[in-house]
Amino acid sequence: MRDWGAEIEYQVIDDDSQPTIVATTRGEIFTQLVLHEVHHRAQAMSLLRQLGVAAEDLDGNTLTYRRRKVCE
Repeated sequence: MRDWGAEIEYQVIDDDSQPTIVATTRGEIFTQLVLHEVHHRAQAMSLLRQLGVAAEDLDGNTLTYRRRKVCE
């Protein structure tokens, strides 16, 4: 891909069941893919705080990857 700003279009069916044309660029799609996880992490942190859970450093790696201490 050489032209990240070139407009592309695709068709979706919206919530009202009507076909809709969506126009975007490759760069905008890339940005959405890169930043979408950040959006969900912020949502999770907000919900946890409302429940009284300290979530200042919510790290997906900490929650996902298995860890074990190294024996010296």
